[in-house]
Amino acid sequence: MGGANIADRNIITVLAVDMVGSTRHIAACDPDEAQAFLDQWLDHIRSSVERLGGQIVHYAGDGGIAIFGWPTAYEDHADRACIAAWDIQSHSQSTGPRGDPVNFRVGLHSGLVGLRIGGKNAIARFDVAGATVHVAAKLQQEAAAGEIRVSAETAKLCRSPLELAAHKTTSGIADRVIEAYTLNARPDDVDHNEIASRYQNPIVNRVDELAALRELLPRPGAKSCSVTLLGEPGIGKSRLATAVMTEALTSDVRCCVFYGGVQKRATAFAAARTLVGDMLAANSSSSDEHIREALAELHVEAGDRRKLEALFIAGKASSRQRLTDNTQTQIARALVNAFLALALDRPTLLLIEDLQWIDPESRHFLKLLARASTPQPLCILLTGRPESSDQSMEIADSLIHLQPLSRACMEALGRQLWPKTRSPTVFARAIDRADGVPFVLKSSCARRTRRTQRANIRCLRASSP
Repeated sequence: MGGANIADRNIITVLAVDMVGSTRHIAACDPDEAQAFLDQWLDHIRSSVERLGGQIVHYAGDGGIAIFGWPTAYEDHADRACIAAWDIQSHSQSTGPRGDPVNFRVGLHSGLVGLRIGGKNAIARFDVAGATVHVAAKLQQEAAAGEIRVSAETAKLCRSPLELAAHKTTSGIADRVIEAYTLNARPDDVDHNEIASRYQNPIVNRVDELAALRELLPRPGAKSCSVTLLGEPGIGKSRLATAVMTEALTSDVRCCVFYGGVQKRATAFAAARTLVGDMLAANSSSSDEHIREALAELHVEAGDRRKLEALFIAGKASSRQRLTDNTQTQIARALVNAFLALALDRPTLLLIEDLQWIDPESRHFLKLLARASTPQPLCILLTGRPESSDQSMEIADSLIHLQPLSRACMEALGRQLWPKTRSPTVFARAIDRADGVPFVLKSSCARRTRRTQRANIRCLRASSP
């Protein structure tokens, strides 16, 4: 995409993070040791963010800026950002090269931003504009070592209860006063058994597509299968996939999920390694001994175990390596065998969101997994944009193309989202602009709701003595 792309306007949560006293940590190190130290902790930040579906959009020396809620639209983006912030701060009292404790400052703020993907060739870059980023950075700068400072806007958007301590003073940016809190406990995990809570309103239409997917749900005695939902951004792929997963969770079905991302695809086997690593409880902050113990208990061949050990220990902080096709296939097969051993003790639904942002090595893993002999039924459900059609055909048995909703369906959705006091003219204009894309209509409704709330607050303040 080029620089002339029109920016999307979305409500997201921004996370700003910075290591405290990084210069002190590396003052006596030679350049290679200093870079290795910083790389270790930047990888810790990245893993904490990406595990919750966020994206790092900017690195700055010993910290950076991450976003939650775009380009994948999570309605629980504020919750995800709070959990990621806590995980960044949780690193077992680690110390730097001189023995000093490693601490971070984190700031979180939610609000409207302009976003687009830029860059040249295969290198993608996020452009994020708006005061939301500056507020998050300001909160991070004002936080104490080891503190997570959360704006009132982020706290209000969180669906899980938060343990917060209010600040006596507030942060000021330009003419704005930001109410802020300290996060004192880790919020509840994003639980895929509660995945229906991502969408508060019933699904509109998609009756045929939902019926077709229901037939493919894994159940005892059924065959394994793979299917892709293709459609333009915001058309409802994730909404439909969530509805299917919610139904699967009412039975004894294991559900595994991976959310693709532009930056994740730069790392070889990022998706496959995350899926297997989550079940092994192995991540960037896990000790080598913990990973070895988990692999030792895994029922796979010794050769596969060695390949997995090399991937999760020697390669846990590395970017894409130069792999021959033979080596890539061997590693992919080892990951397939590990996934089958860990997950397929019962019927399993594997959801892969945004196939267009899945790394090539993980797509190879998915291709092998889709053709593997499984001890229990496995359904691989992929979502992707139209440009991922060729990639999906290499993996999936069938494709379902989602078309824009009819005007009648969009009006039905609008009646769920908009208050009854809505202006008919404004409502009709919003339906026209959405052009059959549910997410566009929902974003328009959310913006108008926030404007109304701000206007009401101003009226209340003006009428206060």
